[in-house]
Amino acid sequence: LFRSIINTCSVTNKAEREARQMINQVRKKHVNTHIVVMGCAATNWIKTKAKVEHVDMMVKNPSKEFIADLIEQKLSG
Repeated sequence: LFRSIINTCSVTNKAEREARQMINQVRKKHVNTHIVVMGCAATNWIKTKAKVEHVDMMVKNPSKEFIADLIEQKLSG
């Protein structure tokens, strides 16, 4: 199973729009992939409860150093 981790930025609206575009491109190219999004945009989307299509998991910026453990927990539980 293919897993994609996308690190995002949210310095500008353009950066967030490009992050969403990247997510959509990955989903289109790899239909069955698990998409994990982390970084500033992910943190913002979690806080604002934004609806982001095609994402299986979002990780807040302070937790990104634990990304491997978080993914393993999610997939095993």
